[in-house]
Amino acid sequence: MSFFKRFLDDHPEAGSRDQVQREALVDLLTWLMFIDKYIALPEQEFIENGINVQNWHSLTPFDQFIQESITRARKVISNEGRTAGYLADIRTRLGDASARLAAYDACVALAAADGDEVAAESAFIANVARAFSVC
Repeated sequence: MSFFKRFLDDHPEAGSRDQVQREALVDLLTWLMFIDKYIALPEQEFIENGINVQNWHSLTPFDQFIQESITRARKVISNEGRTAGYLADIRTRLGDASARLAAYDACVALAAADGDEVAAESAFIANVARAFSVC
């Protein structure tokens, strides 16, 4: 079962998950995927397969949203001064603690997807844990 499906289905309040939360999760995972400046095929498949499990309910088609998310991630990565603000925005869009924990779990799984978690990914995940108050 993908983390995206779990994000939507495995929590008691999953019925309240909305498109804003799904988009925040995609932004977070896209950012993580680009953090080590190397995109492994298993990482890309993790995101694409996870999103295909559920319905994407947005005026922006998923492929277009991913491209926009990649642009946002690259801007943040190229300017560390934007990191705290972007992470706070994602936290706000995720909403409740359950959604933040599920998003954190998805980050951990994505970092492990290519079998090679690098220092940049570990630091990113630690930053997410602090920002999301999950540790």
